[in-house]
Amino acid sequence: MERISNLSVVDVEKDGDYSFLPQDTFIVKTGGFGRHYYYRYEEGLMNKARVFPLIDFRSEGGYCMSPGSVSEKGEYIVIKK
Repeated sequence: MERISNLSVVDVEKDGDYSFLPQDTFIVKTGGFGRHYYYRYEEGLMNKARVFPLIDFRSEGGYCMSPGSVSEKGEYIVIKK
């Protein structure tokens, strides 16, 4: 599979602990009241579910909704640029 962006995203579900993540990055509130933390892609990083409780890693081979999208759970809104 070919990489289509230069991004990797840490997907933290509602009630997941994001306190250990660097906060100096682009952050989006998800439709389910979680958060997406956007970081620059590094070669070899792959998509993986539940790397920590309530935390998934979205990278090569995965995807996430972009800010401005709306799902059945709600809207994806930028909370930090």
